[in-house]
Amino acid sequence: MPYSNIDDQKNETPYETIRQLVDDENVGSLSGADVLARFNQIRDDWEGEMNAMLEVGGYTTPITSPEAALNLLRGWSKGGTAYKLYKRKDIMPETRQKEFDRINKLLEKVSQGAFKLPEKPVDVDTSFACGSIVTSHFGEETT
Repeated sequence: MPYSNIDDQKNETPYETIRQLVDDENVGSLSGADVLARFNQIRDDWEGEMNAMLEVGGYTTPITSPEAALNLLRGWSKGGTAYKLYKRKDIMPETRQKEFDRINKLLEKVSQGAFKLPEKPVDVDTSFACGSIVTSHFGEETT
């Protein structure tokens, strides 16, 4: 089960932008099914990278609970997928790069056992990746 889906992503990246970023042939008229299939492949590849880091940190993947961890992972999935979408076209908004760097830093800490996924709900918005907010909430050094 994926941590995020295209509907989650559309809250952060407009559908038309997603369509353009997965249009490798630059035809401008991909079907909805083609957009979804390409998006899912990019997301699945990224979530595979995430799960590999989580497994090194001692987690069994895919993680299915608790909800607090899933909310954080959904944010990381959306942030990483957005980064991977833009990277395909060699376009990288600075905010996407910074967010991806934060996500990778946290995943590295998870893999080293220095950061644990939350077990209880947190009172911060994890709809995106919220790297600096989450690290601050858990007493980690903020970036």
